[in-house]
Amino acid sequence: MDKLLLEWNKSGSPGGSFAVIKDGKVLYKGGFGYGNLDYDYPNAPNTVFYLASVSKQFTAMSMALLEEQGRISLDDDIRKYFPEIPDYGYRVTIRNLIHHTSGLRDYLNLWVLKGRSYADVFDEQEIINLIARQKALNFKPGDQYMYSNSGYFLMAVLVKRVTGMSLRDYTNQYFFQPLEMNNTHFHDNRNMIVKNRAESYVKNDSVLERVHSSFDLVGSGGLYSNIDDLILWDKNYYSNKIGSGEKLMETIRAKGILNNGDTLDYAFGLVHGEYKGLKTIGHSGGYLGFRTHMLRFPEQRFSVIILTNLFSMKPSDLARKISDVYLADILVDSGPKANEEELSSGELDETDFNMDRQQISKFSGTFFSSELETSYYFYMKNDSLTCQTRYLDPVTLKPTGPFTFKKDKWITLEFDKNYKKFTLNTGRVKNIKFKRTNN
Repeated sequence: MDKLLLEWNKSGSPGGSFAVIKDGKVLYKGGFGYGNLDYDYPNAPNTVFYLASVSKQFTAMSMALLEEQGRISLDDDIRKYFPEIPDYGYRVTIRNLIHHTSGLRDYLNLWVLKGRSYADVFDEQEIINLIARQKALNFKPGDQYMYSNSGYFLMAVLVKRVTGMSLRDYTNQYFFQPLEMNNTHFHDNRNMIVKNRAESYVKNDSVLERVHSSFDLVGSGGLYSNIDDLILWDKNYYSNKIGSGEKLMETIRAKGILNNGDTLDYAFGLVHGEYKGLKTIGHSGGYLGFRTHMLRFPEQRFSVIILTNLFSMKPSDLARKISDVYLADILVDSGPKANEEELSSGELDETDFNMDRQQISKFSGTFFSSELETSYYFYMKNDSLTCQTRYLDPVTLKPTGPFTFKKDKWITLEFDKNYKKFTLNTGRVKNIKFKRTNN
C-alpha cells in the first residue's frame, strides 16, 4: 500500500485520504500528503474534502425518498416544478434528470461559453435563468445519454420548492443525522467555516498553487465529507436505514432505460461497471484540484474510497490498483471497463483546413447569442481567426472547412455561407445559435 502512495506521501505535497472496507470492516484507512500546505496540515481520515460529482448519489437518493414520502413522482414533468423552463414539445421528467437522459444543456459548459469563470460567484437564480433561456434541448428526452450537471442542480432546487427545505437541511435531517455522518453537508454557503477542510491545489510549471472557488451551488456537486463519514455511508449501502430500507436501495441501483429499450450503466448517481470480471458500482468526481472516487464491488462487499486534493491525481486508477492488491485471487486480468461518465464525447479531431487571410477576414465581427446573453468578437491575429469573449482570454480557432472552425477537439463553430450566423457545439452543449450584430 505504501508503495502506491509514495509519490504523494511526503512533506510539501498535497495528497488525500482513503479507506479500504471489506464486509463492513475497515481493513485500512489513513491519509497521505497534506491538506493545507500553508500550515503543514497532514491529510487524515477526518480531513474534509469537496466530493464533486460523488455528491450526485445523495441528490438522486433525495429524489427517491421524496417519492416514497408521496411528495413527487419520478415521472413528473419538471415543468410542474419549473414553469420557467420552456416547453420543448417533449416531457422532461425527474427520472430523465437522474439518468442524464433529459437533453438539457450542461450549465457548467454554458457558464464557460457565456464567458464566465469557475472562479466567479455562481448565483442560483442566475443559473436557473441561464438554463431557462435555452431554446432547444441537445436531444429528445430519453433518446440518448449525455452527462449533464443541469439536471442535478435543478433537483436541488426542486427539493427546496417541494419541501421548503434546502437540499442541505433535507439531507441532514433524513440522511446524515440518522447515520451519524456529523462531518458531512451540502455546502451552500461559501462563507461557512469548515473545520479540517483540505485546500485544493494544481501544479503549474512544477510550482504548486492553491485553487480557489466561490462555488456554493449544490446538487451536481457541493458535498463536503471525510473518510470516516463515508465509511458509514458505505455500510448503509448494505443495511440501509433511510426510508423503506432495502426497497429504497433497489430504486437507487436501478439503471436508466432509453426510449428504444436500451439499458444504461448509469443508475441514481451511481454507475454500474465491471473490473477484471467483477461487477462494480460507484462514481468519480472532479472540480478544481479535488479528485474523488468511490469504488464498490457489491458481490464481494468490498469498497475503496479515495479523496484527493491535487488536480493531477487519478483516484480512479489508484482505487483499481488497491483493489488489485486485495482482490488478487479473484480478479481476471482482462482490463477495466470504462464507466460512461468517464468516456469522452466521442468527437474526433478533424483534419486542418488551409484558409488564406482574405477568407478568414470574412468571419470578423461581433455575434450575439440570446441563449447565453453573450457576444463573441472575432478578429484576425497572426493570420488566424481569434475569438474574444467577456472576461476570458482570447482563443485561436483553427479552420476545419470553408465555414467551420474548432478550438481543440471539444468546441466547434459552423458558420452559414453568408457569414451572418453560426452554430456552436461542445461535448455537453449542442447547437447554440449566434447572430451577427454588425454589418
